Formats: sequence, structure tokens, C-alpha cells
Amino acid sequence: MKIPNHKFQIPNKFQISNSKTRFGYWNLIIIWCLVLGIWNFTFCYAETIDKIVAVVNDQTITASELEDAMKPVAQQITRSYNGKDLEQKLSQARRDVIERIIEEKLILQEAKSRKIEVKSEEIEEMLGAIRSKFPNETAFLDAIKAQGLSLWQLKKIYKEQIMVKKMVRQYVRAKANITPKQILDYYQSNVGQYKSSPGVDISQILIRPKAREYMSRAQKTAAQVTQLLNMGADFSTVAKKYSEGPNAQDGGNMGFVERGAMAKEIDDVIFNMKEGQISQPIKTSVGFAIVRVNSIKEAQHKPLEDVKEDIELRLLDETAKTALHSWIAELKSKAFIQVKE
Repeated sequence: MKIPNHKFQIPNKFQISNSKTRFGYWNLIIIWCLVLGIWNFTFCYAETIDKIVAVVNDQTITASELEDAMKPVAQQITRSYNGKDLEQKLSQARRDVIERIIEEKLILQEAKSRKIEVKSEEIEEMLGAIRSKFPNETAFLDAIKAQGLSLWQLKKIYKEQIMVKKMVRQYVRAKANITPKQILDYYQSNVGQYKSSPGVDISQILIRPKAREYMSRAQKTAAQVTQLLNMGADFSTVAKKYSEGPNAQDGGNMGFVERGAMAKEIDDVIFNMKEGQISQPIKTSVGFAIVRVNSIKEAQHKPLEDVKEDIELRLLDETAKTALHSWIAELKSKAFIQVKE
């Protein structure tokens, strides 16, 4: 889910290209989106009764649902075509989108019939990823409301998204039958992809100015603290007394951080320090940071056990296309499907 500049947006899953075959593109969508867990649902919660454009077993596809799914597709096509070409492309895209909504509903129906379970923790994890993009809970809830949704409705969307993902993975795993040897062979052939990032275990003392005009005073305090440390004072004790950072009561300990986790000004210093070294005061946007590098973790290859699941998913992606093509065709053959227009 893409949330630029803290603006909440229920994204649309029907971003399509000029594919010549509907099934071919849909396979790609399922493989890269459903299996990898990034397929997003867009549902219509309009209070008014929409025109029904298609029926899939006991479910309907409404005109507003189709229109919502078509918006990003139409925008993409409109930027690239005009005249008769534009009309033809929009008409084909409309048929493609209806087809994909039908396939989406069939997979969800199959997931429900097989009683695929979704834990509340899984839904909360997805919500947490979205909440983290907003400055506070109020902004998050306001953004949901602006989309015409309630928190309960958003949870329902995520629940069904997870159900579909689990259903697809379950089916593909059963058909693909990935063996331990295949996983080992892939790991050995691509071991360079599985390197852990280098990092440093650090402790930090942060001296904040009380106001912008007190920056020089904060700098003086940071210099005095540095002098104490250079004279042999215990870093943890000094941090508890002087630091105004979030980990002050833990002696300023920040744990292992990878490059990019801290402000650039701090990154540029700590990744050029030696183990046990204490930095000079580093000026940042929030004050002056004094950092000690407790230990250094070099980049190293991740063990097979840590990446086994990721490799299995990659191998599933490679074998999923044929299996999913056949499965969707089978679901359609058993379903009642009627397109109204």
C-alpha cells in the first residue's frame, strides 16, 4: 500500500499494461502480487444500490466497484493514446478488469469454502505498517474516514486479502511440491543474494537545545560531556544523567543499527569509527549526539535456515504460472458467471 506524504489511499490492484492476453497478465499479477503478499483490495462501500455489471456465483460486481478499479487503468491509457485507439484500449481494459475481478472473487470464495483462517495478529500487523506512515492515530483514522471507510471495514479488506494470499500459497505449494534439495541448490547458486547488512551496536547521548536560540548552549554542554567521557567517565552513567534521547535510562544503548537507520550526519561518523571509540559531538536537526560504537557486525552470509522460506517462495513463483492458470480455469468451469454488459 503506497501512502505518499502521509495521505492514506486504498490502492487499486488493477494496474495493467497493454497485455495481449488477459490470462497471461493475470498470471503475472497473481504470481508477483498474491504470492508475495502485496495484492491490495479495493471494495465499494456505497450506500446506494449500484448497477450490477456481473454475477459470480452468489456475489455481484457493481458498476461503482468496476469504475473504482478502472480509474488508474484509464489514467494510464489516457496518457498514452487518443482518438479511436483510446476508445479501443479503454474498452479492452474494461473487459480485462471485469475478468480479473471475477477471478479475484472466485479465489476468495474458494478460500472461504476451505475455511482459511486469518489471525487477528496478522491483520494488526498490516494495520501497523500503515499506522507507522502517519504522525499519530488521529491522522491515521482521519485518513481512513476520508476514503469513506471505517476501521472495521479496512480490517475486513485486509482479512480477505490475507485469505486470498494464503489460499494461493496453499494451492501452489501442493502443486509445486518444492523439495529441500531444490531449496539447497537455489541457495548455493545464489548465496551472494543472502548477505546480512553490516551494522554497529551503539550507545548515544543526545543533548537537545531548549529552543532554537539555545543551540550554542547545547553545543557547550555536549563539549563538556565529551570531556567527561574522555577523562574516563562511564558512558552509561553519563548518558543516564545528561542524555535527552529515547534510550537515556538504558545508558543510551541503541542496539545494532544498519546504515540508514540513523540521521545521515550520525551515519557518516559511526560507520567510520572503530570498536570502543567515542565520537565528538555530532550536530543534527534535534541537537548534538555523542555516540560510542560498542561493537561492529560485518556483512556475512545468512544461514540457509534463515532464508529457507524466502527461497521456497521464489521457487513457488517460478512454478506458479502454469498451476494457477489451470486452477483458475477449473474454478471458472464450476462457477456460475454472468456478465451483464
